[in-house]
Order: sequence, then C-alpha cells, then structure tokens
Amino acid sequence: MTNYRFHLSVLILFIAFFAVQPIVNAQDQTEIEEKKDPNSRNLSLGTEFKLDSEKDIESLMRNTPLLNSESTIVEDVYKDTYLVASLQNLSRLYWKMNILDITDDKVIDDFLRINECPLYKRFGEDDLEWQRVRKAAKEMIKDNKEIYSAQIKAQMPIDLGKYDVEKQGFPIINGTKFDNIRRINVEDRRGSGNIQSTRFDSDNNADCITHNMEGYPRSILLILDAPITFDFVKVDEHLAQAFLIRRNNSRHDVINMNLRDYERPAFARLRVTISKFGGPTENKFRGYTHDKEIFMFFGYLDGVDVFEDGKEERLLSSQDFPKSKQRLREELKEKQRRIESDSPKKADSGEAASSNNEFEGL
Repeated sequence: MTNYRFHLSVLILFIAFFAVQPIVNAQDQTEIEEKKDPNSRNLSLGTEFKLDSEKDIESLMRNTPLLNSESTIVEDVYKDTYLVASLQNLSRLYWKMNILDITDDKVIDDFLRINECPLYKRFGEDDLEWQRVRKAAKEMIKDNKEIYSAQIKAQMPIDLGKYDVEKQGFPIINGTKFDNIRRINVEDRRGSGNIQSTRFDSDNNADCITHNMEGYPRSILLILDAPITFDFVKVDEHLAQAFLIRRNNSRHDVINMNLRDYERPAFARLRVTISKFGGPTENKFRGYTHDKEIFMFFGYLDGVDVFEDGKEERLLSSQDFPKSKQRLREELKEKQRRIESDSPKKADSGEAASSNNEFEGL
C-alpha cells in the first residue's frame, strides 16, 4: 500500500512538471521579446511602424487597448450651439442686430432668395402672389428676429508640431498660431473646396444667390473685446497617438484642403458670440467674396475647439475662455433690460387676470 502511494505521488509530480513547463517557457519567451523591444505590447509615440491600408488602421484601433473607441472619441458639446457662418445664418444675424430696413422690398426679396430659394423660383415672377409672400416674410422677420442666433463659428487651419510629452499637447507652428489677435474676418466660403465647411449649408439655395445683394455681405469683420493668443493645443497622450496614426497613414482629406505643406494639419473652430453692430466697413480681404463693403461687429471669443478633420467629426481638444469684465458688465445690462421690458407685460397680464377674476365673481 505504501509503495502504491509513493508511485502515485511520483506520477502526479511528473504530470504537473510537464503541464507547467509550456507556460514557463511562454513567459520566458515573452520576457526575452520585451527586452528586445520594450514597445512590443503598447505602442508609444516614439514607435516606428508602417500600416498598409485603412483596414490595418481600423484593426489596430480595435485591438490596441490605448486606441479603443472610448479613449479616442471626445464629445463635441458645442456641436449644435454655434451656427456656421453661412450666408443664411449671417442674413438672420443682420436682422437680429437691426441693421436692415423692414420697409425695403429689395432687402426682403433678397432675404427670401437666400433662405427660401424654392419659394422664390415658384412665385418670384408672379407680381400679385409675390406681394403676399413678401408681406408674410416681413411679419415672419418681425416675429422671429429676436430669437435668431448671435452665436456663430468660424474654422481656420492650423499646423501642429511635435508632441510635447511633458506639456501634454502640440505646439502650433508655421505661422498658424493666434498671436495677440483681435480682428477676425469671417466669411462664407461656399463652393471653395477649402477650409470652411460653411458651403454645405449654403448650397441648398445657391441657385438664387447672386453677387447683387448689397444688404447681405458674405463676410463680416469681428472685433474681439480683448486680444487672444492661442499657440498650444493640449491633447491627451492616448488621443494624440490615435491622431498621429491616422494623420501619418491617411492624408487624402488634407490634400483636398490644399494644406500639403503643413506638417500635421488640424482645424481650429472659433466659437464667437456677437454683441453689437459696429457699422459698415471696407472689405480689405476680398478672399472668397466680391463685397466692397462688409459689416463690422463687436463680440467675444467663447472658446476654441481643435479637430483633426475639416468636417469636425474628430475632436482633439476643446478650450473655453473666461469672460472679460466688459462682457460681464454688458451681460448684466442686457439682463436688466430684459427684466424691465418684461415688467409691463407681467403687469398687463396681472391686470387682465384680476379683471377676469372680477367677472367670475358676478
């Protein structure tokens, strides 16, 4: 019986030794590979590699823990807050700022051509019907101009330098940084095939838009309340790594943007709130517009968002700027004005309510 137990113990040890040996060998082999290449498990920003196709990139994104969807997608919280600086949105801004004359029929007609092209095509040549359309448009503008948005966005290309691990971000290089800037020209680059994405909003009514629209310039000159400097883009290391992979292996979107000379092209979206109208001014830019005069506005730069693509689908970084003292004072004045303007309405509604109560008692 004793010999049987002894042989059984020896057999168990023999089996256990050969069962564990492959695992030990695999671990030893892994340690050897890691000593040869310390980046074999996790890719770092200094790793050199080559991917042959977009499929390889997507496969890497799925299989590498540092580059999964949760760590490389940043939510664009301002996506629907600020409007593109298209001609349609600028035309509504002009009415909100009380720049245009509601009694000017040509200004009304041009507003309909910009915003309601199918309606203009259908009734524009019918004198009687168009008078009714024009009258309805005037009432619509009166009723809605207060709720037209004064928050717009403009897009500019920037070039990013080498990633700074200590500062956690990219410096802005090649003269594309914002260095003490206070004046910004914002224009509708419809059909330009270049930097701005505003053309996607304008093409729906492009057939009706002509260059003879003096009341609706396609660009504005924006004067900020304070000079702004923006020369560094803070980006999480994992997010930066994903950006570098895509930028190094897929440049077709950049080539279409005529930014071949940029080292690492990106796109800065400026979020702006317009505060007041500053009057007409000479158009010194004449980039994509033919307007001799444009409108000047005063406003505030609320923040800058940096995207890796011109369609603003991949957000790299978002920065909000603090409100200046001047802006806080103006917002306080506006709040007081609204309270004062609402007071008569509340008083009238209160009198009406009391009158109704008196009639109910009879």
